[in-house]
Amino acid sequence: MDSSWSAEWNEMKRALHLRPPLPAILIRVYRSKLSKNSSLRLPLQISSAIASITEGFSFAYLQEAFVTALLSIVQTQRANLVKPDASGISTSDDLASNAVWQAISKQVQTLRKEMKDSRKSVEDSEKNSILSDARSNSASSTGFGLSR
Repeated sequence: MDSSWSAEWNEMKRALHLRPPLPAILIRVYRSKLSKNSSLRLPLQISSAIASITEGFSFAYLQEAFVTALLSIVQTQRANLVKPDASGISTSDDLASNAVWQAISKQVQTLRKEMKDSRKSVEDSEKNSILSDARSNSASSTGFGLSR
């Protein structure tokens, strides 16, 4: 085995294991997009905080959380017709007072509730389908159902 190939292979394996989680990648993208916007800050510690509350989220759900959170911040700023700092939206690196963190965590709670409600709706639908099938089988076996 060629030693350079082996070194390359080991480097590739190490890179795969060290690949940042999806929220961290998405935050890097948004951090670069928002770099010229001094009113919104994405501190470094926000990556791990978002990763912890979005475990199990697909890329689409993560994207929705980010976009909706940023849009809600913009909407709040426009509704107040004032600069972000004067509207009470903190741009601090402290997560508890960071506007982006507050908006994303609120959106993640909403998405988790919708996901839970959606699962419940699917389960209810499956139960109703089973009950409906049982009733139609019961009715047809007694002679009162529709003939097929």
